[in-house]
Amino acid sequence: DRRQRQMCIRDRYQRRVRGQKKKRKMATQGSIYIVAEFTIKKDLIEEFKAAVSQSSLIRLSNEEPGCIFYNLSQSKEDSTKFAMIECWKDAAAIDFHFSTDHFKAVGASIGRFLEAPVKITKYDFVA
Repeated sequence: DRRQRQMCIRDRYQRRVRGQKKKRKMATQGSIYIVAEFTIKKDLIEEFKAAVSQSSLIRLSNEEPGCIFYNLSQSKEDSTKFAMIECWKDAAAIDFHFSTDHFKAVGASIGRFLEAPVKITKYDFVA
């Protein structure tokens, strides 16, 4: 079943990275960037920012072994536009992230804030 498959992905990934020393994370060949663009309802902007901050999503995602960086940014030109900008070591790190409780919790609750569907774009590291 799906839950068992996600646990298997998580366990396999954790075993692979366990024991590695903590070092400065940098994007390299094979790294994957994700930009998730959100348009938030104007009257819910502050509540959205508070919900993401209080959820521990950013902190816990940045602590994941395959995360190079993970942050939320707000547009300077349009206060309703936000982007979750992420960089991951590889596809396995993304699979692991999608299986975490903190990702699922925010994903399940974010819909009420959205003015439009989320636009997600993946990029390969070039230089």
